[in-house]
Amino acid sequence: MIFEIYSLNLTPYAMMIATGALVSVAVSFMLCKVHKKSFDDSIYMLAFGYIGAAMGAKILYLLVSWKEISALYHQEGFQLEWVIGYIRGGFVFYGGLMGAALGVFLSARYFSLKVYDYIPALLPPMVLFAGFGRIGCFLTGCCYGCETSSFLGYCYHDSMFAPNGVPLVPVQLIEAVFDFLLVCLFVVKGRRMKGETQFFVYVFSYALFRFFLEFWRGDEVRGHVGLLSVSQFISLVLIACIASIKVNKMIKYRSIGGIVSGRFDNGQSDGCSHEY
Repeated sequence: MIFEIYSLNLTPYAMMIATGALVSVAVSFMLCKVHKKSFDDSIYMLAFGYIGAAMGAKILYLLVSWKEISALYHQEGFQLEWVIGYIRGGFVFYGGLMGAALGVFLSARYFSLKVYDYIPALLPPMVLFAGFGRIGCFLTGCCYGCETSSFLGYCYHDSMFAPNGVPLVPVQLIEAVFDFLLVCLFVVKGRRMKGETQFFVYVFSYALFRFFLEFWRGDEVRGHVGLLSVSQFISLVLIACIASIKVNKMIKYRSIGGIVSGRFDNGQSDGCSHEY
């Protein structure tokens, strides 16, 4: 099956972003009811999170594109046209993720809220929003995949970003499906998973997934760190950070357990006999 997309422009992307925002608010409302959290507080934190996501994604995009911007500046000087083009241009997801996390954290601090208490009501809507954003990328043609002869390949015919008339791996839809599956997991297991656990599960699983998905990306405007793309490099950093946090917690837990066990074995702080 080869999907053919005609007459693409930025309108489908904007429509999917708007749809994702509305759906995420509705889902947040339902989750606030389930987890008995204030919907008003949730909306404030979502708003700050989305603002942070937009700013972070744009800033990282400009940083990734700094070589091109520098070359353009030396060739043409400061031209309002290409400046506006970069400002209106792409976004980098990991910048959005960091910006969203910062926005939610700062809003929680401002309103004197415990951020992890609201993660079960905030994380699924924000991941859902990201999934809709990837569908928008698919409809627009940005963030496209590499060439393929697979039956899943699709062709663009009037894209401003992707190569036209060439079957490409639908990496945008693959990522959207992954996001939606994570949303289902968090909604179903939300009561059994603490907010902190949900956050770490999301960051670790997405980083691992994104690292391998990058091998099927075909767009070159992503920036590179050595042999890795910027997203692959960030993925490895996040995986290492999450792994180190979990290992440190395990070590502390075992150390505390050993101290407590030692105190009991030595007869300290234990008022009962151990004869069984």
